Amino acid sequence: MFRLSIFDFCKFDKITKFRLINAFWFAFIIGLTSPVLSHLKGLLSVTVLSIIAIGAKLMMKTNDWFDKKFTLSEIYKLGTVLNIAFLCSTTIYFYNPKTMILLDSILSVIEFGIFSVYSIKLNEYITKYHPNSFKSFQKVRNATWADGTLLGLFITMVLSSFFNEKNIVMIALVIWTAYVIRLIWFWNIYQEEKFATI
Repeated sequence: MFRLSIFDFCKFDKITKFRLINAFWFAFIIGLTSPVLSHLKGLLSVTVLSIIAIGAKLMMKTNDWFDKKFTLSEIYKLGTVLNIAFLCSTTIYFYNPKTMILLDSILSVIEFGIFSVYSIKLNEYITKYHPNSFKSFQKVRNATWADGTLLGLFITMVLSSFFNEKNIVMIALVIWTAYVIRLIWFWNIYQEEKFATI
């Protein structure tokens, strides 16, 4: 299964490869941080958690607005800025974990709106320019998300046996910083004329 995913990955175009690599990185970071974040959510009241969950679901209804308002390039840049904001808010963990989890939760609401449209626009790109690879892409994307998340969760499980929560957050921040640098490095990846209508 893993070998098949690698083989299929090599057949994709540059943009789809970029998307899959980013998906792996993001899933890996989620896997690293989700156990800690789940634990910290206990610092928030049920009312606050409910409001955040409602906000996340409502943001999913903004897809049409985001899709019409922003191009693929603009959505990517908004997502990059959002990742920088996540990175900054997570550093607050070392000073005030409750404030950090509240800020991260609020940012995650915005994330639902931005990244769901980013996915829609990239699906539009692949179906428009590489329709024959879409089915294969969906399989590899799912495997990529699973691989990244499992790797992150496994590393967190192992690290938690030797280190405390703060060390895990520190490691996650280092990896997240590398991911953000990658996103900034490819800031203009969607500047080609063909992306202006997506």
